[in-house]
Amino acid sequence: MANTAVERAALDPGSAAFVDAYLDRLTKGFRQALDTARADGDLPARANIDDLAAFFAMSAVGVSALLRAKASPEQISAACRGVLTALEHG
Repeated sequence: MANTAVERAALDPGSAAFVDAYLDRLTKGFRQALDTARADGDLPARANIDDLAAFFAMSAVGVSALLRAKASPEQISAACRGVLTALEHG
C-alpha cells in the first residue's frame, strides 16, 4: 500500500481512491482503539482522538515503508518509539 500511495495515488484517480479507502479504514480502526482506551481510563481526556488516529495511521504506513526499504532495526525502533511517545503524551 505504501508503494501505491507514493508512486500511483497522485497520478491515477483509481489508485488514489483505493489508498484513501485504506487510510480511512486504518484511521477508523485507530480511532476505535483510542475511544476504548479513553473509556478505560488509559488515555487522557485532553487527547485529541481524531488527530492521534490520523497520526497513527500515517505512522503505520511510514513504518511499513521503512520495513520494505530494509531500514535498519535501529531506525524502525526509533520510529516506533516516537509513535509511543505521542501516545504517552496524548
